[in-house]
Amino acid sequence: VAGLVPPEEPARDTVLSGRYAQWGLKLFHGMEVTASDCEHALSELDRLGCAALAERPFGVLSQGERQKVLMARALIAQPLCLILDEPCDGMDPGARERFLEWLGGHLRAQAGPAVILVTHHVEEILPEFHQTLILREGRVQAQGPTASVLTKEAFETLYQTRLARLEISAGRRWPIWGDHGSAQG
Repeated sequence: VAGLVPPEEPARDTVLSGRYAQWGLKLFHGMEVTASDCEHALSELDRLGCAALAERPFGVLSQGERQKVLMARALIAQPLCLILDEPCDGMDPGARERFLEWLGGHLRAQAGPAVILVTHHVEEILPEFHQTLILREGRVQAQGPTASVLTKEAFETLYQTRLARLEISAGRRWPIWGDHGSAQG
């Protein structure tokens, strides 16, 4: 997706382009960006903690900064549902945790769109996600309340390897991989 954004485009314009369902802000005959539109774009960037990026070209932003700008771009359209497909991919651990902190706050507020998270990284599944679906080879392996689905046995079956243990910290599950023999199952 990031390759669709013109690298020289200011982050604010990238956010505004979401209002018009465009990649790269293009103003056609009769279209204009109002002060209110710019204020809304800056508000979305600020909500994600990256208002300082507004004038920076998209092409010079880090992966984490780009993800936040693209999230603000999605939110400006006021969607009913957000599907986040590996949103933390390419982020350093600090950027990832700051993004997940924002996402948890967004989910707790329950004021925005519903969120579907697609991830291979179990520890990114926040306690605010009450339902979980595990797919393996295109088939449903498990579904239901997150706490009952994200188990040591489920991970061993899914990844066909043993877990030493499954740690739970701050409501998040952290698989600790151990014996690399095949799982019984």
